[in-house]
Amino acid sequence: MKIRLPPTDVIFNTSHARFMGFTRLMSFEEFNKVIAKEKFSISPDPTSPWTAARYTFNLDQSNFNPIEYPLPRLIDNVWRSFKLKKNLRGYNRLAGELPLREAIAELARLRIENLDSPEITPANIFVGNSVSSLLDKVIQAVLLLSSMKNEIIFHYPTYPIFNFLILKNGGKPVPIRTTYRNNFLPTPDEIEKAITPKTAAICLVYPCNPTGATFTDKRPLERIFFLARKNNIVLIADEIYQDTMHGGEKHISSLSLVDSLYNMVSLTSLSKDRPGFNDLRVGYAVADPRIICILALLASAQEWQVPMLIQNLLLVDTCMRIAQKNVQYQHWLSKIGLTISEEEVKQYFSDINNIIGKMERHAKIIYDILADSPRIEKIIKPRAGNILFFKIRTPPFFPKIRDFKKCLLKKLPIYIRPGEDFLIDPDDHFRWFRITITQSLNYTLLGVYMLLGFSKNKRNKSLKDQLEREIKYDPKNLRNLTAYASALLDLNKHKKTLEILNKISPADDILVRYQYYYLRGILFLKLGKLKRGIEWLKKAIRVPILNKQLWPEGNAIDDTYYYAQSRMFNKAQLYYNIGVAYSFLKEKRKADWYLKKAKSLGHNRSNISAIKNTESLKENAKNLR
Repeated sequence: MKIRLPPTDVIFNTSHARFMGFTRLMSFEEFNKVIAKEKFSISPDPTSPWTAARYTFNLDQSNFNPIEYPLPRLIDNVWRSFKLKKNLRGYNRLAGELPLREAIAELARLRIENLDSPEITPANIFVGNSVSSLLDKVIQAVLLLSSMKNEIIFHYPTYPIFNFLILKNGGKPVPIRTTYRNNFLPTPDEIEKAITPKTAAICLVYPCNPTGATFTDKRPLERIFFLARKNNIVLIADEIYQDTMHGGEKHISSLSLVDSLYNMVSLTSLSKDRPGFNDLRVGYAVADPRIICILALLASAQEWQVPMLIQNLLLVDTCMRIAQKNVQYQHWLSKIGLTISEEEVKQYFSDINNIIGKMERHAKIIYDILADSPRIEKIIKPRAGNILFFKIRTPPFFPKIRDFKKCLLKKLPIYIRPGEDFLIDPDDHFRWFRITITQSLNYTLLGVYMLLGFSKNKRNKSLKDQLEREIKYDPKNLRNLTAYASALLDLNKHKKTLEILNKISPADDILVRYQYYYLRGILFLKLGKLKRGIEWLKKAIRVPILNKQLWPEGNAIDDTYYYAQSRMFNKAQLYYNIGVAYSFLKEKRKADWYLKKAKSLGHNRSNISAIKNTESLKENAKNLR
C-alpha cells in the first residue's frame, strides 16, 4: 500500500524514527520503499516493527465485528438518557471519576479470594480508552520508571501490538516463542531464561488471544510472579478475557497471586464479555500507585481522558457486576443521579447471560465440527472467549500454502485471520487460523463447512440440522431463522421454507430485512409465481445493504468476510434473476434492461444473446438462486 505523501519532502525526526523502530533518520520516499518491501514479507519476525505495524497501514481497517452483539437494554436506556442531558461540565479527572474508581476498586476486591491479597483503593485504579491504548501508556510508564532497563518480555503467538508498542516507546522486545504442547502459553522456565539485568517488564496475556487458552493451575503463574518480584520486574497482566470463561471455570486473577501491588499492573475492559460495548472503547488498569501517577501525567500531557458519558456507562456495568455478588451498589449510582430498579437489574443479567451462553455454545459447536475433521491437523480447545485457533492440513490441490491462504481468505464467509497476524511460527503461519465466533452462527457454520470441503448438498443439510438445534435455544433470533429458511430453500423444501418465512417480519435489522425479501423472491420464482417473485426481488434491491451502507469499503477483513456471500448480497445477481424472469414472461424490453444492468454491474452470465429460446429460459429459471 502506498501512503500519500505531502508536497514537501518531510524528514522523520528522532521520535518518529524511534516510533517506527528505525535507528536513523529517513525521508518519506525511503519510508515508502520499506513499506513496499515489507508489505509482502512472508516470514513474521517478532523483533521487526513491521510484524505488527504492517497490518495497521490500511486506514480503513478496524476491529469491526461484522455481526455485532446488541447493547443490553439497560445500557441502551442509560446511554439515551445521558445523551439527552445538556449539563456539560469541565475537565474530567485524569485517572477517571472518583465514584467509578471506587466501584472498580470494590469489584477488584470482590474478585480476589486470597486473604493475603493486597488492599485495593481508588488510588490503584486508572480508567483509559481500551486495553490496547492503556497497554501503550503502561509500557511508556514502565520504561520511564525503569530508566536503566529497556527490555520487555512477551510471549507469542499473541495479539500483534505488543512488539510494536515496545519499539514505539523506545524499549527492546524480548519475544518468547511458545509451543502447541503447552497450548501456546509460556512456561516459567521459558520466562526465566529470557530475564536479564535489563528486563523492565513481563507482559502476560491470559486467557490468550488468539488461542482462547489459559492457565488452569496456579503453580506456574505463582512461579512467574515470584520471578518478577525476585528480579524487581513489573508484571503486566492482560486479562481482558477473564469474564468469558467456559463451562463455569474460574479465572485465576493476577491480583489474587500477589500480596502487594508493587510492580503490578492488571488490565481489562468490557469489549469481550460485553460484546455490544466494543465501540465504547473503555478499559481500566489496577496497578502500582507509582505507575498510576505516571499514567495520570501522560493523560494530562497527551489529552486522552475517557468522556464522561462513557465513564457513566462503565460505572453502570461495574455496579451490575457488584450486584451479581450480592453487594450494595446504589450509592455509587446515586452520585451520578441514576436509580435502577430490581427488574432492570434482572433484565440486564438476562441479556448478558444470553450473550455469554450463546458465545460459549457456538464455540463448542464449531470446535466439535473442526476437531472431528480429517482436514484439521491441530486445534486448541478454548477455555474462554469467542475464538478458535486451529491448524489445517496442506491441501494437495494447492502447490503452495500461500496460494491456499489467498484463496481461503477470499472465499470463506467467515471472520477469519491467518496465523501470521499473531506471530505464529514462520514455518506454520500459513496453516494456522483464528476464527471469531459471531452472534449469527449460520455464517460461521457455512464458512467452516466450506473450509472442510463439504459439497453444497451436504453443507446445506448440515447447516439445516445445526440451525434446527440452535433455534430451539434461541427461537426469537431472526438471523438464524432466515438462515434456516435459506438452507431449506436450497434443499428444495419449499413448503417448510414458506412456513418459516411466515414467522418472520421485516425488522429494524437491515440484514434480516434483505434476506427476507430475497428469500421470498427466490421462493416464488422456484414455485413458478414469477411476477410475485419479481416484486420481492425489487424490494430486496432497494434495501441499503447493497449500497455498502452496512459495511465500509476498503476493509480487507470485512470485504473477504462477505465475498462468498456474493450470491445473496450481490446487486448484479438480483438484476440477472429479475431479467431472466421477465424473459420467461416474454417481456423482452424489461428483460433486456435488467440483463444489461446486470452486465454493467459485472455479472458474467448476463449476455442477452445467451438467452434465445424457451428451453434456455426454463433452464435458467430452474437454476435461479
